[in-house]
Amino acid sequence: IKQNDQPQTSKFNFWVITPLVCMSIGLYDGFLGPGTGTFLIIALVLVAKMPLLNATATAKAFNFASNVGALTMFIISGKVYYACAVPMAFANIGGNWVGSHYAMKHGDGFIKKILVVSLTLLFVYLAWRYF
Repeated sequence: IKQNDQPQTSKFNFWVITPLVCMSIGLYDGFLGPGTGTFLIIALVLVAKMPLLNATATAKAFNFASNVGALTMFIISGKVYYACAVPMAFANIGGNWVGSHYAMKHGDGFIKKILVVSLTLLFVYLAWRYF
């Protein structure tokens, strides 16, 4: 985080509450997964008071760590279908590369729009599926 982008929150929230929230989200990610990055971004903005672009970048590191942990356990248990996983991983890397460039180029306003669209789509899908 750049000097002028320092979170404006208490040290307790930043060093205690934020890691607890992120650990809880990581637990969710290990069980289910969808929406984890969005939950992390929202938590970092609301709890750690990070600027949106910084929260998005930080969430990527947290989400990567959570995914590595879950993937390790799934590999150990022999549950990974590699014929599907490997091409999907490369497609995911490509999508993340493009998305991160757009986020850095267009900033917080662009991220907010994408966040609202993705949350709306997720809500509509869940409402349609379960109600």
